[in-house]
Amino acid sequence: MSLIKEVIHLAKTISKEVLLVNFAQVKSETKKDGSWLTIADTQAHQRLIEALPQLIDYPVLSEELAANQQQQILDCQPCNYWCVDPLDGTSNFTQGIPYWCMSIALVEGGKVSLAVVYDPCRDECFSTSIDTKTHLNGMTLYHDKTDSQNQSLVQYEMSLNEVRDSNIK
Repeated sequence: MSLIKEVIHLAKTISKEVLLVNFAQVKSETKKDGSWLTIADTQAHQRLIEALPQLIDYPVLSEELAANQQQQILDCQPCNYWCVDPLDGTSNFTQGIPYWCMSIALVEGGKVSLAVVYDPCRDECFSTSIDTKTHLNGMTLYHDKTDSQNQSLVQYEMSLNEVRDSNIK
């Protein structure tokens, strides 16, 4: 099985076994930075940091790590590591809003060489690598040829803390 297929399988398995079973049913805590943390985050993180180095033996950078551990990984040379967000969209997850996913990237030489984003609520898996085109559930995605920002669409989530701390009025 190719590396990208193994990462897709891993994302789907952990998402279904850990995240989906806890969706909207798990208690949450607030981290020092004001963001949410659940047992689902922690369990998915643990599964990823155990499994990914078995595919390629690089450390795993995750927002669930302490800041000093994150910095150690980023300071290593050569700059090779897995970068994960085991539960991207925790605030939605805790509130029963079905817009969250698992994100996994492989960084080699400081550049992303592979990426997988899996949304288990829709069973949508976006994947790409240096050697492949971008896919959604195995089907090649084609981009619009526009080069104008005025004709582009961006979606971004901000917590109330981020809005309060920003210059947005």
